[in-house]
Amino acid sequence: MTAALAVGTRERLLDEAERLFARGGVEGTTLSDITKAAGQRNVSAVSYHFGSRQGLLLEVLARRGAPVDARRGDLRA
Repeated sequence: MTAALAVGTRERLLDEAERLFARGGVEGTTLSDITKAAGQRNVSAVSYHFGSRQGLLLEVLARRGAPVDARRGDLRA
């Protein structure tokens, strides 16, 4: 797998996980739902890119939390 393709897959998995978690909740969304929505046939894609379901969830949270944390740091300074 090329690096650009891997990055694209990783981003699609994050995008779809965030969308599906928002729609159906974290507990109501399966990894199969996420991989299908991201156009992946490989059910191990989440494990490959994030290590686990928890790793994927932490990445989704970090993706949205990092800009908020940066802005909060700017305001404190």
